Amino acid sequence: MQYEDELRAFKQLVLKKNGPVYVVPKFPRYVRINTLKADVNKVVDILRSEFRDRIYMDRHVPNLLVLPPGTDLHNHTLVKNGELILQDKSSCFSALALAYGSGSSTIIGDSMDACASPGNKTTHLAALLEDTASRGSKSIENRHLPSRLYALDRDSSRVKILRDRVGKLTSETESNVIVESLHADFLNMNPEDKRFANLRSILLDPSCSGSGIVSQPDRIGFGDDDTDQRIESLSNFQITALKHAMSFTQVKRIVYSTCSIHDKENENVVATCLKEVNSHGGLWRLVSPISLKSWSRRGKVVSGLTKDQSQCLIRCDARLDDDTNGFFVACFEREEIFNEKKNKYKLEVPRGLSIYDNQFKDKVEINSKSASGTIPSEDGDESPKSNRTSGKEMDCIKKKAKKIKWKQKQAMQKAERLRRKREADTQKVNQK
Repeated sequence: MQYEDELRAFKQLVLKKNGPVYVVPKFPRYVRINTLKADVNKVVDILRSEFRDRIYMDRHVPNLLVLPPGTDLHNHTLVKNGELILQDKSSCFSALALAYGSGSSTIIGDSMDACASPGNKTTHLAALLEDTASRGSKSIENRHLPSRLYALDRDSSRVKILRDRVGKLTSETESNVIVESLHADFLNMNPEDKRFANLRSILLDPSCSGSGIVSQPDRIGFGDDDTDQRIESLSNFQITALKHAMSFTQVKRIVYSTCSIHDKENENVVATCLKEVNSHGGLWRLVSPISLKSWSRRGKVVSGLTKDQSQCLIRCDARLDDDTNGFFVACFEREEIFNEKKNKYKLEVPRGLSIYDNQFKDKVEINSKSASGTIPSEDGDESPKSNRTSGKEMDCIKKKAKKIKWKQKQAMQKAERLRRKREADTQKVNQK
């Protein structure tokens, strides 16, 4: 916040440089009703009183509402108290696929979100598991409830964010699903740890290039700038993480996902892991998520994957008009639980709502060569005409950018002086 003015000025300078024309999708505002704390119909009634006929139900994700593009709900009471969660549509696919799988078998037991922070996917999965557990609460299979959802992150600062968010978005009342946040590195988790004896499913959404995220204008084009070396490094890490997930012999279902558009982070990771793990008796198979049966965009046929296998994979691509950020989902199930008989999956529509059918379809073109210097906002909207940049303003921006560079240099020099002073003080103490 201290450098907000300088950063905004620098952003303006970057966008003024010569470059290609980018078409930025102007997505609807997606907002998920948090059923762990909220009553669906009450929330819908409140929003309908505010938006009237400008609110719809998403056709794929339960309890995901679709509002007009640019709708700002950050300060809305329902968001502040955790009853509504601002979450892009495609990022809801991971938990949805894990909760229902292929529809060939219901999996009862504990779950794990292996790379959980900041916690949107964790709480979404908890809500879906709570719903499925409540529906089957009379079943003998559910006598071991409540089940646990382990949410892991290896970074201490991210774990704090995760715990705060989980605390805010989950209910304090008795629940069928208990979320337990752990400060831990998934790759160091022992599959034979007694805590995970009842673990049956893993959601793995590891670090990736983020090349599919195009709704943030600041990131436009970054996916094209990813170096081969960086993608290779990420892919190797992703393969290691997915193979580790597959090594949990008690686990029956795994969902692997990224917000990348690169084959190397997506289909190639899947193909490599299937080949290497199954050659040692892993017996994992790709399945098509029953909850996303009507989603048309599927995976690519690459070396190591058949056409049928690629059709099990889910892809989202904003560049191809999918109305949501780029995303990739692969759902794996063990051969032993798979059968051809499918359970039915039905999307429930809250009273008074219609299914969203591209009512807000629109696009905004951003041309970095434009003489107007129009700057997109966080939602892809153009800034007011008063923000357009003149020649004098550009000189001012360049001066501010130079000032930022100078401050960075001063800060680095100060840090170096402090480091040397600490080393000197330590040496004095050791000599004494």
